[in-house]
Amino acid sequence: MLQIRIHNLNNNVRYAADIWEYYYSYKQSICYPNKPPIEIIYEDIECFDASNNNVLHVGLDDLKDFDFEYVNKYDLILFDNTVEHLCVGNTAALEIIKNNINVYFVVGSFVHPEYHLFEKCITMPDDWMSCRNWYTNPKVFLSYGASVNNKKNNKMIYIGGELRTYRKHIIDLVREIGIPILQNSNDITLTTDGGNGTHHDRSFAEECNTDYHFKSESVNKFYERIHFGLPQRKTGEATISYFILPEYQTYSCIVYAESCFINDTIFLTEKTFKCIVSKTHFVFFAGRNTYKLLNDYGLRSILELVPNGLAFDCIENHKERFKEQIKSLDYLQQHPEIFISDDAVEILNSNYEEFFSGNKFMKPTLNKFNTILKTLNND
Repeated sequence: MLQIRIHNLNNNVRYAADIWEYYYSYKQSICYPNKPPIEIIYEDIECFDASNNNVLHVGLDDLKDFDFEYVNKYDLILFDNTVEHLCVGNTAALEIIKNNINVYFVVGSFVHPEYHLFEKCITMPDDWMSCRNWYTNPKVFLSYGASVNNKKNNKMIYIGGELRTYRKHIIDLVREIGIPILQNSNDITLTTDGGNGTHHDRSFAEECNTDYHFKSESVNKFYERIHFGLPQRKTGEATISYFILPEYQTYSCIVYAESCFINDTIFLTEKTFKCIVSKTHFVFFAGRNTYKLLNDYGLRSILELVPNGLAFDCIENHKERFKEQIKSLDYLQQHPEIFISDDAVEILNSNYEEFFSGNKFMKPTLNKFNTILKTLNND
C-alpha cells in the first residue's frame, strides 16, 4: 500500500492539490471493485513524518517562504501557477524545477514534447473541467446558451478579448483579408507573455510592444465575475467571457487568439470550448505545434480541409507562422462551401464527442502522474 501525505506550504491549500482526488478516482476506475492500493491524506505541514511519502505543494506566491532544504526533505514537490498558462511563472521557481529531479510544475497548459520543460510539466486542464460542467449543468445559466444551431451563415468572424499588443498584430492581419472584427475593448495593453518560452517568444512580445502604443492600465469588463444560481445557494462563478455570444449560433467559424502564444504549448480556454459545445468551427492563433497538440487530444480544426492548411503549425517564428496561417484562413473564406461539406460536419461532431466523453483530456496527465509516483513506490 502506497501511503502519501499531502502538505501545502504555509498551509495555504493550493488549487492544484485537487489533482490527488482526480488521481485517486482514476485508480478507482482501474481497481474497482477492489480498493486502490494507495492511501492519500491531506494534513498540515507541521505533521511531517519522514517514514511516509511526503508531497509538498508550493504556489508561486509562497516562494518567498520556500526553504531549499525542502528539496531533500520531501519525496515530491509540486509548484503551481494556479494552473494558468505557462507564461505565468517565476524565474527562481523555474530554476528549482529544472535543477531538481523530484520537483515538477503543475500548469494549465498542454505541452508538446519539443517544449524545453516538457518532462517537468504536469497538465491540469482546469478550464476543460469547468467548461464541461458549466455548459451542461442546468443550475448554471451558461448551459442554456450551449445550444446547437445547424443553420449558420457560412461566414467567419474574429472575436477578441483583452487587446494585448500581440493580439492587435493578429487583428491587423485578419482585417487585411476582410474578416469582420468583434472586439470588446479597443484599449491596447502590454503583452507580458514570453516568459518560460524561447527567444522567439520573447522577441515577438518585445516587437509587438514596440509596434503599438499601449495603455499602462486598462479595465476590461470581461474580467468581471458572474455568479451562478441563487445568491444564497451559489453553484459557482466565472468571468463574463464564458458567456456564449449569439455569434456562436450564427457564424460557421469563430477566429480568435488563444490566451498564450508561446511555442510548443497550448492553453485551451473557454474561447475554444464555446465553439465546440455550439458545434461551431474555430481557428485560433497560438504558438508552434499547437494544432498538433490539439490533434493529440482528439480535437480537429476546419483548416485541415484547406490545401496545406496546417503547414504553418511547424514554423517557429511567430510573425512568419501567422502570415502563413492567414493564407489558409483566406482560402477558407474564399471557399465557404467547405463549411457544409461532409468532412466539415464530421469535424464538428467529432470535437463535440471528444469534449464530452471519456476524460480524454485528463488521462495523459494521470498516466504521467502515475509514472512519477512509481519512483516513490520503488524508493
